Amino acid sequence: MRFRGAMPPWPYVGMGGGLPRCAYPGLWGTPFWYCPISSEQELDFLRRQAEVIRQELACIEERIQELEKAK
Repeated sequence: MRFRGAMPPWPYVGMGGGLPRCAYPGLWGTPFWYCPISSEQELDFLRRQAEVIRQELACIEERIQELEKAK
């Protein structure tokens, strides 16, 4: 059975292809919750994210050392 609803021409690639209905980017414009952040806020966010990644990496390296000692 074929889908008989309206489908946007792009990126629909045929029967069963493309994104689900209502999932096409930009279909409804900019989301209402979108608000640009200042460069200072972005810098703070990136610094905090980098710290979390450093902590994760330390945990991973610690586990690697434990496994190598167990050999």
